[in-house]
Amino acid sequence: EKVKAESLLLNSEAKYRALYENAPLSYQSLNINGNFIDINPTWLSTLGYEKEEVIGKNFGDFLHPEWKSHFETNFSAFKKRGYVSDVQFKIRHKKGHCIDISFEGCVGTHPDGSFKQTYCVFKDITENKRNEEALLKNQYYLSKGQELGKIGTWELDIINNKLVWTKENYKNFGVKYGTPLTYELFLNCIHPEDRDYVNKEWTDAVNGTPYDIVHRVVEDDKVKWLREKADIKFDENGKAVSAIGFTQDITKFKESEQNL
Repeated sequence: EKVKAESLLLNSEAKYRALYENAPLSYQSLNINGNFIDINPTWLSTLGYEKEEVIGKNFGDFLHPEWKSHFETNFSAFKKRGYVSDVQFKIRHKKGHCIDISFEGCVGTHPDGSFKQTYCVFKDITENKRNEEALLKNQYYLSKGQELGKIGTWELDIINNKLVWTKENYKNFGVKYGTPLTYELFLNCIHPEDRDYVNKEWTDAVNGTPYDIVHRVVEDDKVKWLREKADIKFDENGKAVSAIGFTQDITKFKESEQNL
């Protein structure tokens, strides 16, 4: 029984060692003061350090200067709470640049419940952060471009009658931002004299005719002119299923045209 137990223990240790050495995530363990007790090979390859350069050092010493105080403040809370999830830091690579990381982990305790050490893994989310920042920047540029050009965009799920407008499109139609949208609401925004025309053009469009029209809308008893254009997607049976388009406020252009 003793030999069998020792054999099981050795097998368990071998499995743990294999996982520890080959895990795709970076692992680290800190003592009560936030100093490194252990790290795995993935941690070292991710950040470019040798093990002797890390063990015994404080975790905060490896962080971007702006994140050191964040760690000092929150490490105490982590020890009390016992776990962390998606906690993000900027950590320094040995070559000097910083990478963004996201932590998951828990606190290990002694039999009496006192703190023993932390067990944490992190993943490199630098590329994700860059993509998020690029997306936010593009959204900002799109929003500003639409604002300056008085151009709104919209999408319509024809099958489920779900309509989505950008902020500028709400402005073009004189509708409060965030108001739930339907095709019926869209039609009600159209100038009464243009409503049948717009409805007919849309009906023709879902049957394959290009949708590129100019019409009026009424906002607070004022008339505005809009140009609308859309691309419609059809299924294999030729049935319209969705559309994406834009509107542009061309009121000043129409007024100049009429004056001329």
